[in-house]
Amino acid sequence: MSFLTVNTTEYLSGIPLEGIEAVRNALRLFASGQTAGSNATEKKLIQDGGVGIALLKPLVEEMYGGDDRFLTDLFTKIDAGIEAVGSYSYHYDYDGVGRFFKTTVEVQKLDDTWFLLHLSAAYVGDQVEVGLAESLQIDRAVQHIDVTAQVEPDSELVTFDFEVISINLTTIGAECTSEQIVEQIMTEERGGPLRHFGRPRFQVGDYEVALSLGGIVQPWQLEDEMPAWQTHASMMTGLRENKNRHEPEKPVEYEVPKINFNIGLATESSYSRSIPIITDDGKQAIRNLASNLATALQS
Repeated sequence: MSFLTVNTTEYLSGIPLEGIEAVRNALRLFASGQTAGSNATEKKLIQDGGVGIALLKPLVEEMYGGDDRFLTDLFTKIDAGIEAVGSYSYHYDYDGVGRFFKTTVEVQKLDDTWFLLHLSAAYVGDQVEVGLAESLQIDRAVQHIDVTAQVEPDSELVTFDFEVISINLTTIGAECTSEQIVEQIMTEERGGPLRHFGRPRFQVGDYEVALSLGGIVQPWQLEDEMPAWQTHASMMTGLRENKNRHEPEKPVEYEVPKINFNIGLATESSYSRSIPIITDDGKQAIRNLASNLATALQS
C-alpha cells in the first residue's frame, strides 16, 4: 500500500482566558467593535504599551460608558450556566445587539482558573473569534490535529494494508497490531450488525490516535449487486465511493480513498467532546506527535 499524499490539519477553537473577569473583559472588547481588522482604534489599544486583558475593562468603559443592559444580562446568564453545569451557550438571532447579531457565544469552564470562550457568527463562522484572539494576543486552543493519508487505489477498488499502518503507529509509541486494527474497524461501535466501520483508538502517552476510513463505500451503502468488503489477515478490500452516486445521470467519478488519524487528548468515550489543549507545552507535544506520524507515513 502506497500513499499519494499525507496532509496535516490543525483544528483550533476557543480563546483560553484566566478567570471569569477575563471572559467578561474579552466580551466587552468584542461588543465595542474594537477587534482585529475593524479600525485603527483597536490597533492603538493593543499596540500602545502592550495593553493586557486586565486593562481592557476600564478602557472600554471609558470609551463606551460601561456595560449596557445587554452585556449585564449576558454576564448574569454566563454566571448562572457556569454555576449550574460548568458551561454556557446561546445563539443570538435578531435578539443579538450590535456585534452579537446572529452570533453564538459559548463559555466553557476548564478548571478552577481557566475558561474557554467560543464565538461564531452567521456567514463568517469563527472569523469573529479569530479576530478577538488576535486583538487579545492570545493563541486559541488546539482541539485536535488530523493527519490524512490518501491511498493509491486499484481502479474502482481499494486495498488497505494495516500492517503498514501498525508499523507507522508503533513508530510514534502506540501499541497495536494489524489484527487489532482490522477487528476494530469491522466492529460496529454501537453494537449490532456492521453498518459503519469502527474507529480504532490507540493511546500514545497522554494522547489518543483514532483511525477512520474515507472515500469508500460504507457497509450500510452496499447494494445487492455490490461486492461486500473482504478481509484477509492485515488486508481489507472494497469499493471506492462514487461522488455522483446520488446523480445517476452523471458519469461515475470515484473518491480518493484515505485513512485519517485524529490526534487529541485521550478521553474515556469516542463520542465525548475533545479536550482543548491550552498550554504551550501541550500544543508542542501534540504537534510533534502529528509531525512524527506524518513523517513515518511518508517514509
